[in-house]
Amino acid sequence: MTRSIRLVVVIGVVTLAAVVGFGLAGGASAQEDPTDANVTDVIESDSEADTLANQEEIRLESSTTLVGWEFADDQLRVAVEADRPTRVSMSDDTAGIGEAGATRVPVSTERVFDGTTVLVFPVEEFGGGHAATVGAGGESVRLSTDMDASGDDPFQYFGGESGLFSGMGLAVLTSLGGAGYVLWREDSGVIKA
Repeated sequence: MTRSIRLVVVIGVVTLAAVVGFGLAGGASAQEDPTDANVTDVIESDSEADTLANQEEIRLESSTTLVGWEFADDQLRVAVEADRPTRVSMSDDTAGIGEAGATRVPVSTERVFDGTTVLVFPVEEFGGGHAATVGAGGESVRLSTDMDASGDDPFQYFGGESGLFSGMGLAVLTSLGGAGYVLWREDSGVIKA
């Protein structure tokens, strides 16, 4: 009897270990790794940098300056001017927004050399806008576009502000009308039961 119980316990433990092992392996292989976002293009050109929508100089470190940037077609285009070779990191700040749980933020690091270099990095759209962080030498800057603020209305489930206040006004008028009707119908006050 003892031997058969041991055999059942051993078979159960082996089966449980196999099920858990296959379950973990299947889950890990089905997940995407968003940290694989890479710079899709590196353009070493002053003229390309001049075509970017935002032409402002932002000093990232003593030898690296961001000289222009723009978001277009779900891509961030950044022009970096470096006095010496340096590494520039970019990350998508909207990755995973609107989704529950933990999200890996895609980060890409590219080495740039002396001169002006335009880097192209894929970004996600959220709320009609984009946001990304660009950094070099321990300093970073967040770049973003306007987001659609229509989802921020706390009264949106009541028809917005006008729907909420017109509903409240209708409720007050209805209750006043009901009270007026009761008082009009009562000729002699409260009737004793």
